[in-house]
Parts: sequence; structure tokens; C-alpha cells
Amino acid sequence: MFELIIPVEELEVRSRSPLFVAGRVWVSIDGVDFPGARWTDSPISVLGSLEAAIRDVRRGEVGEAYFFDGPYYLKIFPKNGFAASSKVDVAAVCDREPGEGVVHVQRAVDLSEVIQKYQLSLSSLREWAESHGEAEMLALLSRMPSFAEN
Repeated sequence: MFELIIPVEELEVRSRSPLFVAGRVWVSIDGVDFPGARWTDSPISVLGSLEAAIRDVRRGEVGEAYFFDGPYYLKIFPKNGFAASSKVDVAAVCDREPGEGVVHVQRAVDLSEVIQKYQLSLSSLREWAESHGEAEMLALLSRMPSFAEN
């Protein structure tokens, strides 16, 4: 099971030029929180990085989604080397040490589940920005694809 957690009620716009929104963001893979429960980071940047990883995986390539506060990232591998597969391997990696990094958890999940969690988070962030009058944030989020064709 793959979860992307962004508690929108804790978002804080810290800068408008350039736009910087701080908050909590982490993933849970089969109950393992990564980089840790209630991780503080830039949720929009993490979500944008996950979007890029999804695009890569859909092209049959390995995708990487980064957390920007610390040496943590997700590595998403298409199963059987092609994007049409419904399963992907998601690895939560800390690359603090030289080399390939330490994998904290790795599981096979449906790509559709990763996309669904991305879409739900994007929708929640858009709703928050709209309800708080954050036009610049809303403009940024509206440029991010929703992968609605899935």
C-alpha cells in the first residue's frame, strides 16, 4: 500500500517571491513512514518531483521523487521494464552515505495507486490555495498535470 500524506491544514506560505510553501509531507509504504511521520519539507516541491517520477515510469524509465530537506528520495521502477505494467516497485532510499544508498522499504504497488495519491494531494493543495486566496500557489498548482487520462 502506498500513501502520500500532506496535511494541508498545516501549510504555511513563507515567501511569495519566490513562492515557498512549508508544511508536512511524507509517504507510507506498507505502514513504513518515510522519511518519517510528520516530515517537514516543501510539499509542492515533493509533489512536483513525484509528478516527474510518474512521467518517467509511464515512459518505461526509472523515476525518482525527492524530498528536499535531507538525503531522501523514492525510486520507482517499472516492472518488467515497460510502462504498460500496472505494477511498479517503490523503494524509499536514504543516500547519506556514498554509494547507492540505504533502502528503508521497497514494495510492489499498482502504478494507478501512486497516481491516485498524487492526484488526491494535488486536489487538496489546489482547494487549500483557493480557499486561502493564494493566487500564485494556485497558478503554480494548475500547471501540474492531473493524469486524468488514467
